[in-house]
This record gives sequence, structure tokens and C-alpha cells, in this order.
Amino acid sequence: MMGLRIICISTFLLLAHTSFGQNEDDGVAKKRSRFMIAIGHTIVGQGINDQGKRSWLSLPSWMIDYDYSLSKKWTIGLHNDLITESFKVEGYFLHEETTEIERSFPVASVVATTFKPGKHAVYSLGVGGEFSSTGNYFMTRLGFEYEFELPGEWELAPTITYDIKWNAYDSFNVGLGIGKRF
Repeated sequence: MMGLRIICISTFLLLAHTSFGQNEDDGVAKKRSRFMIAIGHTIVGQGINDQGKRSWLSLPSWMIDYDYSLSKKWTIGLHNDLITESFKVEGYFLHEETTEIERSFPVASVVATTFKPGKHAVYSLGVGGEFSSTGNYFMTRLGFEYEFELPGEWELAPTITYDIKWNAYDSFNVGLGIGKRF
């Protein structure tokens, strides 16, 4: 599990480093708020399938984000995900054996800051929690978006996030969002 985290963080830093070569915005004033809704899949490597065996799960999810621009490069916001299914995972706990965890339509909510070094790539880091009737977990999120500007202050953004639910399980989310600046 630690090896997967190191690979994900290394990939995130490599993407951040390579995006610094992007061109700067043309100076056009942007609106400060952005609302985005996205559809995607949350991928869990420690899932437990219907036969009770460990397997990868791909779970449908929705993302709803709000960001407020502090400057051209930095925003702060609230990023929320809803997995639209119940599922089981093989959880891990510090100094304990692994155990089966049941999740029922969990909602993840993090306060995130984003950094946009150039015109398209956006990197995010957030902390918050995943909440469900079957238990709540503290979490950290690393994210990447690639924004395509559309007319009328609209945006199209493929996204990928990596969530670490401390003392529970990890997941990836891959999605496609549409956003509006106002």
C-alpha cells in the first residue's frame, strides 16, 4: 500500500513539474467563482466482490465542486463526491489486521486548494472526510484537472483524484466535469 502511495505522489509531482512550461493566460479578467459538476468512476483496489474475494471495484460517482479564485494561480474551494452504490472493502488499520469495511453511498467532502501554473493544468490538495452511515474517515486528496475553456465562461475538465482514507482504504476517481465561472 505504501508503494502505491509513493507512485501516486511521484506521478503527481512529475505532472506538476512538466506543466510549468505552459503559456500564461492572455490577461483577460476571469470571474472569481467556479461551480463544476462531474460524472465519473471511483476505483477501489481493495474491493470485495459478490463472491467475497478481493478485487478491483469501479463504482459510479458524481462530483460537485465550488472554487473561489484568490489569484490567477490559486483557488480555495469545497470538493464533494458521492459514490452511488454500497460496497465492501478490505480495510487496513495501523497495528491491526485488515478487516472488511462496508460503505453505504459514501459522501466525501474536502476543503481543497488548487494551483494552476499555466493555462490548462490544475493541481489540487485537500483534507476532509468521507461520511457514510457505516462510519466516517479522515481523508487527504491529491487531484489533477486539465481545463478546456469554452465560450461564455464555461469549462470542460477531465479529472483524476487520489484519495487516502486514513486507517481505512484508498481510491482513485476518474471523471469528466463541466464548470461555469461566475
